[in-house]
Amino acid sequence: MSKRIVIGNHITHLTRVDSTMNYAWNLFEQGKAESGLVILADHQTSGRGRTGNKWVSNKGEDILCSILLKLKGNIVPEILMAAALSVVYTIKPYVDNAEIAIKWPNDIQIDGDKISGVIAESRFQQYDSLCNVVVGIGLNINLDPSVHDLLPDRTTSMKTLLNRDVDRLFTLNLLINHFDTLLQRLSNGESVVNEWKNYLNCIGEEITYSYLGTGKSPKYLKALVENVDSYGRLLLIDKSGSRYCVSAGDIRIINRLNIS
Repeated sequence: MSKRIVIGNHITHLTRVDSTMNYAWNLFEQGKAESGLVILADHQTSGRGRTGNKWVSNKGEDILCSILLKLKGNIVPEILMAAALSVVYTIKPYVDNAEIAIKWPNDIQIDGDKISGVIAESRFQQYDSLCNVVVGIGLNINLDPSVHDLLPDRTTSMKTLLNRDVDRLFTLNLLINHFDTLLQRLSNGESVVNEWKNYLNCIGEEITYSYLGTGKSPKYLKALVENVDSYGRLLLIDKSGSRYCVSAGDIRIINRLNIS
């Protein structure tokens, strides 16, 4: 295999850790971070996703990893898109007859069932133009959703879809290769927004958008998803014609809505 350019030439394999994301940020804080390093865990005691959601998995079943990156700030907005696409391209050959979709902003679904989640956190450095980034990827490989009470109702895994065990480390290498290629393209000035948009399942759909309002109380907005911008933000319009640009929150697709 040819040498990867951006990520994955070094992998730290941990038997047990609270969170690969926390472990990665600790390396940055200690000045020991190596850009491109992949942290893989067999088990996380406090694995987390977006907005503090927990990631549930038994030891050695799934891909639970974080990737450390030092990047120019101009490509950071597309990192989460590249991470999601790397998952899509990894699993697509296995489930080519199924519908693969990205549920905004960070879940990958197969026929409506969640198989993966991605997260990206960034912190700009004061002393140079680079940005420290940690990308977390959870991909259900040999998970059996039927034995986990804490999982969402619609959850699947590679094993469930293929009805056989799947080689976790082989799949990790495929994932790293795809992510490395996408990061090279971003570094060369290309954009992956349109590729990412092609897999979004919410464009042109009526949704309920939920977010935390003042005082941390949930707020809800029913609107049509007109498009996304170059930062991956949703461009919404409601029935009154008011427009919104949103970068965080959760959505639930209702049905198609024609607003003329």
